[in-house]
Amino acid sequence: MIGRSPEIKATLLMNTRIICVGNRLFAPDSAGPMVYDILSSGQLPKRVELIDGGLAGLNLLCCLEGIDLVIFVDSVQGFRDAPGIIIMNVFDSLHICQDYDHNAGLGYLLQAAPQVLEEKLPEIVLVGIQTDSDSRLYHRAARMCLEIVSGYRRQTVS
Repeated sequence: MIGRSPEIKATLLMNTRIICVGNRLFAPDSAGPMVYDILSSGQLPKRVELIDGGLAGLNLLCCLEGIDLVIFVDSVQGFRDAPGIIIMNVFDSLHICQDYDHNAGLGYLLQAAPQVLEEKLPEIVLVGIQTDSDSRLYHRAARMCLEIVSGYRRQTVS
């Protein structure tokens, strides 16, 4: 078998979805939609799909299938003393979700995913934005999403 160059290998292995969730009509929950607007106005790397997840909740389960990396962008509260951005592997923070109703949000979706999906879950990263409508943080979060994609691709090639 003829070997493949690392660049081709990365192309074959790397599929990413950036899923921006939240309610654009309610400022404390609008970070995801604001980042979606920023990312959708530019050019995304190849094999990166941008999804406006809005308030889709469990309907986003299908977006976790057939993919290598999912980046969720969402508003967060209580992770920092001041406005800012957090990046975390979501499975490290699943203990945070203790509600199992309509208000449980992303935590509930991620706890349900391993129970209902047949495929292996992708790597899932949260870009959480804690702010009261600071457009500079939205732009920074959009750049961070693209940096995560780039960093993940470098890891995949190694």
